Amino acid sequence: MRRVRYAGGTFVTGDREAGALMRYAAALANVDRAAGLRVPGLDDEGRVDDYELLVGPASQLLVEPADHLGELPDPTELLAEIERRIDGLQWRPPAESDLLDLDLDL
Repeated sequence: MRRVRYAGGTFVTGDREAGALMRYAAALANVDRAAGLRVPGLDDEGRVDDYELLVGPASQLLVEPADHLGELPDPTELLAEIERRIDGLQWRPPAESDLLDLDLDL
C-alpha cells in the first residue's frame, strides 16, 4: 500500500495504482498537458472512496509506503485506463495510411 500526498490531502492506494499514477503524471508533464483522473483509495479510517485528481505538469505528488488499512477494489480497469491514456500521449510517427497523398509538382 502507498500513501499519496497531493494538494494538501492524502489517501492510501495500492502499489500498482500509485505507480501508474506517477507514470501518468510524468507522461502528462512530458507533453505539457493536464487531465483529471479518479482513483479509488482509502481514507484514514480504511473506508474506500474515490479521489479526483487534476494531474499535469505542475503536479506535486509524493508517494510513500503506508500501513495496510483495508481492501481496495480490483485495480484492473483503472490500471488499463491509465495505460491507455499514457499510450495516447506518446508521440508516434504517423502511419502511412494517416498521411495525405499530396501531389506536389515543384
